Amino acid sequence: MEIVADFKGGAQDYDGGVEAAKAFADGHGSVDGIYCVNDYLALGFLDYLRHATGISVPGDLKLVACDDIAEAAWLSYDLTTVRQDSAVIAEAAIAALIARIENPAVMSPPTFIDVSLVERGTTRGTFTSSTR
Repeated sequence: MEIVADFKGGAQDYDGGVEAAKAFADGHGSVDGIYCVNDYLALGFLDYLRHATGISVPGDLKLVACDDIAEAAWLSYDLTTVRQDSAVIAEAAIAALIARIENPAVMSPPTFIDVSLVERGTTRGTFTSSTR
């Protein structure tokens, strides 16, 4: 995999996704796919592509995000996303923090948390964001 560019918005939210999509649309070149760091960012990204460009998802490029918020499954987005268990992440973070507080000189080992891919229309061809 080759990372072609890094497009960012002002925040990791819907509006940031719109900003990132504007920057992307202005000079994206040829890409196969986009990864958004969270679903809210991806929703803004998709909406901008859908309403302001002729770029089609998944026709012209695929899009994957992370979190699997409820809106990701909505028919209007049908977003492929990486599902992660926020309760498990929070528990691991608290455990690492407590361990660090109790013994500041010892670094905790890395924690690995399982995730799963929830494949939906932004990668498999049933969704289009183009305005026809």
